Amino acid sequence: MEPIAILLERLSTALPLAQRGDPVSVKTARTTGRRLRVALPLATAMLPQKLRQRLLDSTQALTRSLGVVRDLDAQQELLQEAETTATEEEHLGFAFALRVLEKRRTQAMKGVRRCKAGRAWLQQASQAQSALLTVATEEPSATLAEISLAAENALRFDELIRDPKNITELHELRIAVKRLRFTLSRFPETEKALRKSVAALQTVLGTIHDLDILRIWLRGLESEKKRRLRPRRRERESLTVLRRRLQTERTEHYDSFRQQWELALPTLQALVL
Repeated sequence: MEPIAILLERLSTALPLAQRGDPVSVKTARTTGRRLRVALPLATAMLPQKLRQRLLDSTQALTRSLGVVRDLDAQQELLQEAETTATEEEHLGFAFALRVLEKRRTQAMKGVRRCKAGRAWLQQASQAQSALLTVATEEPSATLAEISLAAENALRFDELIRDPKNITELHELRIAVKRLRFTLSRFPETEKALRKSVAALQTVLGTIHDLDILRIWLRGLESEKKRRLRPRRRERESLTVLRRRLQTERTEHYDSFRQQWELALPTLQALVL
């Protein structure tokens, strides 16, 4: 894992642009914030306890706020990518869904700008950066016991994720794999092949999760009753076709995940002490 000082600097740079709505900066700020949430509890010898806890609290609030926008951006990206090969039947559905997503993003950005955690975070980050200049202590590496626990937490989903309908369990595995990846990044002896394997699992699980959220949302949009969001008949029919297409894509990604999971399984099992 990258040093806390670098994570603080990166988030400090990205946050002002993220608060203006820049999609790349939103992604950078959210990802960096998540890494900080893992790193800060480990920095017991580097930052005063009260400052560390305040910074952790504001980082959590900030990443939750940014997460709403980032999730909408991910859905937009999926739709925009799929739209490049849209059929005639799907065009109306794509156009309607993207318009509604843009409205939702505008509303979500208002929440980011109103979020007090952003202002608090910048102030606390500045204090933490000053404090870090006075210490020479290196951040602790992960222990084999921590790696074992992280791997065990991922492996406990092995049976449940063999059913593609278990959306919640697949999402929880994604979180467990992410934590395993962060833990491995703090262990210098981790083999490059293992890092790549775990990162690939996190990526494909992330795509599956985004597709699941998008399909569920589209199903609700098809039957939306609010006048300003209600699709016309042809748009509703097009949304149904689009949702079926996304289901096919989801099946393909799930099959890819299962292949990657089976290949990684022996290595993950070997990490458990």
